[in-house]
Amino acid sequence: MGLSDFNPSFGVKNADAAALYTDYLAQYDNVPMPLETSNGWCGMGTLIEAIKAAGSSDRGKIADALHNMDLGSDSFPLWYSMFEGIKFNTTGDALGRFNQNEKLGATAGQILKQFQNGKWELVYPVENKTADIIFG
Repeated sequence: MGLSDFNPSFGVKNADAAALYTDYLAQYDNVPMPLETSNGWCGMGTLIEAIKAAGSSDRGKIADALHNMDLGSDSFPLWYSMFEGIKFNTTGDALGRFNQNEKLGATAGQILKQFQNGKWELVYPVENKTADIIFG
C-alpha cells in the first residue's frame, strides 16, 4: 500500500490524457505510471504554461507568470495529478513558506493505492475507490 498522486481510474481527465496514457502503457510494457512520472509531468507542464503565459523566455517574465498562475484541475499540467489546481502562495503562509500550491484539494493531491490480486487498486478517497482496503 502506498500514497500516490495518480491512478488511471481516478486521474485521466480527458480523451487526450487517456490516449497519451495508453501510449505510455504500450511503451513501458503495461507498467502503470509511477508517482515520479506524474509529478514530472505536472512540474514540466507548469513551466510550459508559465512560459506560454509569459510569451517570452525572459526569466523575470516567467517568474511573474508563475506568481500570477491560477490553473484549474483540467489544465494540461494536471492531467495526471489529483491537485484541484495550481496557484502559488505569494504572501507566505502561517509557517512563513512561500510558493506552496494553494489548490491541493481535500486529499492534498494524494490518493492511497493498495496492491490487490496482482494490480493496484484505489482505496482512498472512498468516493473514488476501485476496491475496499484490505487489512491484515
